[in-house]
Amino acid sequence: MVTLHLTFFVAPPPHTTISHTHKEREREREREREREWYSTKLFLLPKANSMRGVLSAARAKGMGAECASISEALHALAIGFRPEDVVYDSPCKTKVH
Repeated sequence: MVTLHLTFFVAPPPHTTISHTHKEREREREREREREWYSTKLFLLPKANSMRGVLSAARAKGMGAECASISEALHALAIGFRPEDVVYDSPCKTKVH
């Protein structure tokens, strides 16, 4: 019986070093984290600060309003939040809501 031993050497592509490809992967991961962060929608709770100026500034920055009562939701809509930017999520809703 004949045993054949083969040795393979794997080299990175020309003009590429392992540290270079590692750095590129790290940069791509960082860019992905930034894309995730900038696509995240932030919400302000009107209960925490119901002043018109604060809510208007939050709306101007692209934030939404997270409301626990119908009066908070109506206040947010009156200030100019779009309905799709108002989250009504009170745990004490009636079946109608």
